[in-house]
Amino acid sequence: MTTLLLNEKSIPTLARGFVQGVNNKTKVQDAITESMEFWIADKNIKARDALQDLWLALAHNKKALAVLRAQFNTISKRVKKANGDTAPVALTVTNGVLTEVIPRTAKGGNGECEGAEAAFTETATPIDREIETHLATLNALLEDTNDVLIRSALKYAIAQLAAKL
Repeated sequence: MTTLLLNEKSIPTLARGFVQGVNNKTKVQDAITESMEFWIADKNIKARDALQDLWLALAHNKKALAVLRAQFNTISKRVKKANGDTAPVALTVTNGVLTEVIPRTAKGGNGECEGAEAAFTETATPIDREIETHLATLNALLEDTNDVLIRSALKYAIAQLAAKL
């Protein structure tokens, strides 16, 4: 006889876990929405940092990060649209910094490249590449430090450099 994963003993435990997961997802969505609203409407640095920190906290789990990416995309577009943007571009985290998603057809790609690669293969300038190098260095330093003031300064510097790309 085969024992099913769903059985008399497992169903109550799985049901409780499922309910907790749904409740947690709702709380996370509300928290992301609140932070997106503060960042998009008011450029609140604490809200941006909270979004970036949530991303970094889930970076070790690819499946969780994929779900979070979808949440960031959907919620940021909704919030931007509510704030009057007629063609909102989604937000994501790139190299530890909250940035706008680069559309797949952006920067004159010939259809062979997609996403971020298209933005840097044909039109990237030496200055862009230099900034990317500095961003990578700052991100490495950010990951290696636990000092709150240094982390804050690095996040600010990363955001400033990323804005120049």
